Amino acid sequence: MRVFYPLLVFLMVSLVSGEMHKAEVRHDVIVIIRPSADLEYSSTFSMAPTVSVAQLRELIKTAGSSLRILDATYRERPAMSREVFQAEWYGKVEKAQKEWMSDAYVKEHLPGAAFFNCEAATYPGQYEKSSLYPADIFQQYLRLLGVNKGDTVVVYSRGACSGMLWAARAWWLLKVYGMERVHVLEGGLDRWKADGGAVTTDPATIQTGNWEAAAPKAGLFISFDDLFGSPAKVNDTVGCQVNLLDARPAGQFNGTEPLSFDPNGAPGARIPHSLNIPLPSLLTQAGELKSGSELGAILAAAGIDSAKPLVTMCNGGTQASLLGLACLKADKRFRLFNGSLREVAQRAPQLISDK
Repeated sequence: MRVFYPLLVFLMVSLVSGEMHKAEVRHDVIVIIRPSADLEYSSTFSMAPTVSVAQLRELIKTAGSSLRILDATYRERPAMSREVFQAEWYGKVEKAQKEWMSDAYVKEHLPGAAFFNCEAATYPGQYEKSSLYPADIFQQYLRLLGVNKGDTVVVYSRGACSGMLWAARAWWLLKVYGMERVHVLEGGLDRWKADGGAVTTDPATIQTGNWEAAAPKAGLFISFDDLFGSPAKVNDTVGCQVNLLDARPAGQFNGTEPLSFDPNGAPGARIPHSLNIPLPSLLTQAGELKSGSELGAILAAAGIDSAKPLVTMCNGGTQASLLGLACLKADKRFRLFNGSLREVAQRAPQLISDK
């Protein structure tokens, strides 16, 4: 079996027991480097990823001004070319926050909640629908929302997957940039209201925060190049070497429904040996993630190999975020392939070959 150097590095980083190690490739030599604290999963994932309505109520009582609630209701970025975005919008997070405000957020939100726009917090990349900004730009955005050093952040949303979809995406972004105390509200806005939680139309009073972002943490995502190698010589056996978890609906995965990205001549609908875990299977009827043990059973039933690392993916990274949140609740470490199948179709469509 061929194992490409970038993937071998990823496997070594993911599978070394005890503490995490960071690996680099230099002139085809693999060098293992002792980790810095900010690369260790023990600190990155030290907090429970979700909170219940009751737990949020308790936080509101006890955390005081150190609690920041973010409403991650989806607000689609206005249609424009990548070139126009780069020229007129790149890094202008304050402008985007004002002009891309969510009407749903304005109509009702939790008292004191600030609007977190996933589309303003990222930018359209060459291959990725939502690429990661440099840390200083993301930091500027979070400070605009009043987030301070040491704050506890709770993210909620509404809509898709009972509000869990975009809240999970916001959660993953915050974790990537080094936020420690960040949680997703189980069941989102609907669960909050069903349990008697108050909502308001009053705009949140926000003072500029002082939170400091870290450089995006390599332990939480994996790039196309690290997973598949260069497009000129791709590794077509990745699905045998890692647990490649595909969060798309079963119809898209099986090729019985239209794909949500331009296939660019791809002969199939999925990457060989990838495992399908549709998001609805992860949620209760109340819209909350199932228990850790139930989620673990779902992952096992999907066929994951516990000896191999987990990589989550979907069309463009958003559904993969909620699947990643579920993995973590089941005490399974994961990395997210942010470009997902959209990037694969653009760079190596032949990899999408199974039907």
